[in-house]
Amino acid sequence: MISNSDNSGLFSFMVGIIVLVLAAVGLSLLVDKRFNFSSSMSSLNREIESGASELEHLKVLHDHSAAELAKVEPMATRNAEELSSLRQSKAALSGKQKQLAVTSAELTADIEKLEQDFSSYRDTYRNKVRTESVGRKLGDMTLKNGREYKNATIVEVTDVGLEIRHDAGTARIQAPDLDPAMQDLYQWDHAERAKRLSEEEALRHSIGAAPGQAATAAAPAIKRNPAVKPGAAPAGEDVAKIREKVRAWSLKVSQLEIERSQASINASSSGRNGGPGGLETWREKADRLVGELARARTQLAAARAELSLASPDDPLLRPPHPRY
Repeated sequence: MISNSDNSGLFSFMVGIIVLVLAAVGLSLLVDKRFNFSSSMSSLNREIESGASELEHLKVLHDHSAAELAKVEPMATRNAEELSSLRQSKAALSGKQKQLAVTSAELTADIEKLEQDFSSYRDTYRNKVRTESVGRKLGDMTLKNGREYKNATIVEVTDVGLEIRHDAGTARIQAPDLDPAMQDLYQWDHAERAKRLSEEEALRHSIGAAPGQAATAAAPAIKRNPAVKPGAAPAGEDVAKIREKVRAWSLKVSQLEIERSQASINASSSGRNGGPGGLETWREKADRLVGELARARTQLAAARAELSLASPDDPLLRPPHPRY
């Protein structure tokens, strides 16, 4: 059996053991806390160092940006001032543009009026000078192509050129064959000439071989338009057709006179030999053209008479030129 003294020693021993265990546990906890604190401090130091490095980098960027801004700021100020000036200039130019548009419209209207006035003046001048030139003696004249006419007299000034009477008959002279002074005097226009020649060609085709058909020497009876009552004004379309007929036969007469005159000249210079194409002599052609010319003049007279009934005051009814 254990005595009281032994129990006391054992109790003390056990207490000592317990104290030692508690001390060891406390020491272990203290060491562990110290280790954890050291790890946290190390991590915090690393983060502080990283933050300091990043802060330094940001400071460098800030300084660089500040320097760039210092360089750019004056330019930005100038650009802002220039932009403001440009906006003011734009507003001023917009006002000028509107004013110029108004001025342009006014000038366009003035130009159109001037062109109309000039066209009217040109037409008046051409009509006057061409009318006054009828009967003008040109004397002996030589064309650009070398052709000569003796004692030429103007019979008519047309949109195409001159129609003249000369010692050998009549002739039609195209405007480009005349000298520049005469072309300037009568103000021929190339577009008008081309149009007139085209119309004449169409008229020649429209009348076809009418002058060569059998016809009596007397003027044919005039056919009245049944839709027009006696004394009533005919329709404008009817008058226009009659006027075209007068122009067509006038052109045909003029052409036949020129051909007959040329054939007569050739017959006089070459006798009865050397006829055109060998089918007839120049004299035979001249005689044939005399008959055709007589028939064409008859048709022209009939057309004029028909026009006098339809439109008594028509300009085409002026006294015919001597060539008729």
